Amino acid sequence: MYNKIIVSRSLEHGTGNRAIKSTRALVADGGEILAVHVYEIMHSSAGAYVPKEDVARSVKAAEESL
Repeated sequence: MYNKIIVSRSLEHGTGNRAIKSTRALVADGGEILAVHVYEIMHSSAGAYVPKEDVARSVKAAEESL
């Protein structure tokens, strides 16, 4: 059994839930599963057209999903 396992997730594609469920069988009692998602910041040229509130809402949704 492992004390800490890192699991990558792709929130845009809805993947990772099955991986986390499988990982639960491998983590020791009191162990920790870390879910990781890479959030890519928009380039400034595209970001000029997206309101900052929308970006903040997207980041918050990703954090809540993890």
